[in-house]
Amino acid sequence: MVGYLDPSVLLQNLLEGDDSINQVLTCDFITSSELLKIECLRTIHRYRLDGRINEEDFFKTMIRLEDTLKGLSMIKLVDEIKDRACEAFPMIIKTHDALHLASALAYQKRLHDEKIIIFSCDRQFNRCARALGFITPFLSKPE
Repeated sequence: MVGYLDPSVLLQNLLEGDDSINQVLTCDFITSSELLKIECLRTIHRYRLDGRINEEDFFKTMIRLEDTLKGLSMIKLVDEIKDRACEAFPMIIKTHDALHLASALAYQKRLHDEKIIIFSCDRQFNRCARALGFITPFLSKPE
């Protein structure tokens, strides 16, 4: 079972202690776009600068992020993925979501019969992922 980790799930775990990530960790293989690291780091730095986390929690969060990233396979944002992100999707999604879904689509091509499970806390992202044929266990989860 292959899981695709969206930053929303990881950030909720790192910054709010949400345990939804435990469902992701049951997957045999976990992947995400290299964009995941950028988005997580930008958000963690913003939380520190906004005063939502103190310096000690900032450093603990950074260590937990690095530990989590070590266990993931990162998909490079190659031209094929960026080109697909520029194309139409079944519904309105943000630019970074288009890059994540294009990454998942590109990875899906490498798999033969195995489906990718998309883990995201973003309802619109999940709706689009489901329309593209992905499994989205958090679609009905309250935001």
